[in-house]
Amino acid sequence: MTVDEAVAAGEAEGRRPHGRDECVRAIVRAASVLFADRGPAAVSLREVAAAAKVNLGLIHRHVGSKHDLLVAVLRSRPGVGQLDVATYEDAAELVADLVGLREPRPLQLLVIVRALLDGYDLVELGVELPFLRRGADLLAERLDPEDAVARAALAAAMVLGWHTAGEAYLRVLGGTQVTVADLVDSVRPAIAAMLAAPAGTRSDVLPGKL
Repeated sequence: MTVDEAVAAGEAEGRRPHGRDECVRAIVRAASVLFADRGPAAVSLREVAAAAKVNLGLIHRHVGSKHDLLVAVLRSRPGVGQLDVATYEDAAELVADLVGLREPRPLQLLVIVRALLDGYDLVELGVELPFLRRGADLLAERLDPEDAVARAALAAAMVLGWHTAGEAYLRVLGGTQVTVADLVDSVRPAIAAMLAAPAGTRSDVLPGKL
């Protein structure tokens, strides 16, 4: 049985996790949910300990501060880790898959947004974002490196926006019947067009139109 399976089994039985690895995994899983829902600034380590069914001292001993816990959560890649094993030959397919993530919830994406709103700096946290780097690398195969980076960052920001506000906007517009599959099918051509379009130049912008 893996550590993940042991933690899940323990949660199902309502028992406390045992051993360092199981405790750390339970702490990170509990923090992932709480940080995604309310943001790290609004969540205390005591609340994480209660949700993980561990003593507060175990968080300090095995993980460290809240900053350390946030880093551990982002490095665990909850909800997006499955993309690491997928093979993509096209950046648009990667973005479409990120848009369509629902089960499990893309907690890492939600935690990223919450952390940014709380004033955390992703670079200072030292967290790698493989899906972002992979998208930029795919685009760099046919675009200028700076253009590839800009488009990858824009696409990632769109994905973060969708997972935090997209469904609310759909409800405002009356799109309550739109399924995730419908959404992905609808936006896939637009994503592909945005990422495939040739780069513009400053000479394309008319004076006074900036």
